[in-house]
Amino acid sequence: MSQIQAFLRLIRLPNLLIIALLQYAVRYGIIYPVLKKNDFHLALSDLDFFLIVLVTVMIAAAGYIINDYFDLKADRINKPNRIVIDKYIKRRVAMGAHIVINFLAIVIAVYESYKVGMVQLFLLFALSAGLLWYYSISFKRQILIGNIVIAFLAAMVPFTAGVYELLALKNDAYYQIHDYIFKYTTDTDKVTYDEMSTIMYHNIMMFWKWVFALSFFAFLTTFIRELVKDIEDMEGDEKVGCRTFPVVYGVKKSKQLLTFLIFLLFISIILYVRYLLGQHNIISVGYIVAAILIPLGIFYLKLSSAREKQDFSKLSNLAKFIILAGVLYPYVFAFHLLYLM
Repeated sequence: MSQIQAFLRLIRLPNLLIIALLQYAVRYGIIYPVLKKNDFHLALSDLDFFLIVLVTVMIAAAGYIINDYFDLKADRINKPNRIVIDKYIKRRVAMGAHIVINFLAIVIAVYESYKVGMVQLFLLFALSAGLLWYYSISFKRQILIGNIVIAFLAAMVPFTAGVYELLALKNDAYYQIHDYIFKYTTDTDKVTYDEMSTIMYHNIMMFWKWVFALSFFAFLTTFIRELVKDIEDMEGDEKVGCRTFPVVYGVKKSKQLLTFLIFLLFISIILYVRYLLGQHNIISVGYIVAAILIPLGIFYLKLSSAREKQDFSKLSNLAKFIILAGVLYPYVFAFHLLYLM
């Protein structure tokens, strides 16, 4: 394996692509189609949004590096064939890469936060980098704390994209509303600034609901996957002193907790499907049933019969598929809104 291939494995390139895809889903699957329907446009430039996505991906990559750095002992038991640090990349090189990537990401974050008029926003990324560090050295070894931290950071991915995009939109709203009035208002059909301002306000409030819903989905599905991975890695975690939920309470209790989380996720999705049926959005309903609800049902059935490590490995991959399906859903919503309404 070449150094480049080893580094790409170390930073989990497929996972980073999913993170980027999720943030672009917020922009082009939620915010853009609704704005376009109301003759408004995105306020953040393509380059600025790309840089925000890049920062998110860099923070995540640095987190994967530092996690593997501190997890070598357990990985030699749980995943001996997937070790990169000390095998293909030296420990000091890995630590150096972690520091440099985080530093560059924070610098870019400060610049982008300044551009949207709220420089303190970069603290979101600084907090994420700090949580990933403490996750690697402490949180992951404590009951559920590590799972909650990773799930929270997953929820922050769509939230961060929404914050920057919507702040830029808020700053640009005055000019967009006046442009709209200038282009579309006639002597016989007058639109006031207050009327358009109300429409823009309702759009922004709707965007926030979507972003929070996507963040909630990311939180729950990531929590579920992390708990499954903890069951899969029980042997190594126990030997190195990690007090994960499966190590402390066993597989049976872990399955019960997973059942509760699956039920919570299932009910949340059903409530959303009910809303979509009221909107006559059959395409979205079909996609959610086929790509999310049915796989979630299969996940539950396989969880009940899972016994061996390889069973939980397959469940982890199925959970990743469900996450990816959720990430892609906003594009389905955008297609319905732009071309079928």
